[in-house]
Amino acid sequence: MRAWLIAAVVLLGAAWRVDAAHAAPVLKPQVVVEGDHVQLGDLFAGLPAGADASAEVALAPAPGKRITLDASTLMGIANSQRIGWQPGSRFDHVDVERAGQVIGSKAIHDAVMQELQKHGLPPDSDVTLDNENLRITVAGDRPVSVRAESVTYDPGKPRFEMTLVAPADGSDNAQHIKVQGKAYHMVDMPVPVRPIGANEVIRGRDIEMVRMRADQVSPTQINDPDKLVDKAARRVLPTGQPIRVSDVAEPILVAKNSIVNVKVISARLDITMQGKALDDGAEGDQVRVVNTRSNKIVQGVVSKAGEVVVTTSYTTASTPTKSAASN
Repeated sequence: MRAWLIAAVVLLGAAWRVDAAHAAPVLKPQVVVEGDHVQLGDLFAGLPAGADASAEVALAPAPGKRITLDASTLMGIANSQRIGWQPGSRFDHVDVERAGQVIGSKAIHDAVMQELQKHGLPPDSDVTLDNENLRITVAGDRPVSVRAESVTYDPGKPRFEMTLVAPADGSDNAQHIKVQGKAYHMVDMPVPVRPIGANEVIRGRDIEMVRMRADQVSPTQINDPDKLVDKAARRVLPTGQPIRVSDVAEPILVAKNSIVNVKVISARLDITMQGKALDDGAEGDQVRVVNTRSNKIVQGVVSKAGEVVVTTSYTTASTPTKSAASN
């Protein structure tokens, strides 16, 4: 009995080895390849002995792209390589993706700028491509680099044209992409780093300088930060936007209807009394002030916060002074 069991096990093992040796390869439904070609081993697992897994059986898609090999194509590959595979149905397929590395907009911009500067582009310039969303995908096994060549550019005109080569070394299968664009003169402009509220005084820390295209800047916008610092916003100033001359003013030091000190001075007098401002005023502005007891109105110049200076002769000053003293 024991001998019979041992013989049965040996026979089953031999049968399994025969079946394994003749088992059909297994299809891989999704693969990612690195090179220019799809290899047999990329498509099938469990290849029979003697099959060359490195055999190139199809062209790979472009870097970053995908193709689908259908059942008919796969059967043709299997038959040509004699691996004994048959499709289970007409829906059998393999999705083949080519590994890729993306060259982004910054690298492309830098390559364009570098080449145009060799052809006379002024240093205070910038460029934009007509296709601002251009991205270039190179193979995963190639350098992530780009260069420009065949440039057509006249410094006296804004338009340019060139060819981008990626990878930059121009190796086999390098991409050559023709691009067009426009060059712009750039200027530095002061803009708020945060929203500035109406009537808020602008400080140096509230401003930063940013580069902007000259054709997007208006003559009515302020380009000197010194002309903004210590000024008051006349409306809400948004972050990152240039500021117009009409958007700012000298800060109000005397507010309408506020109680202020009225300093009356002449060659022989220097007295101070209180009054009510009838106007808003920044430093140096003329405002009217009324004595709330006598209702006498005088006009003076705002000298600092909450103070108005009235300059007069001794004769005219003496009357309001006595009135102020008596009141």
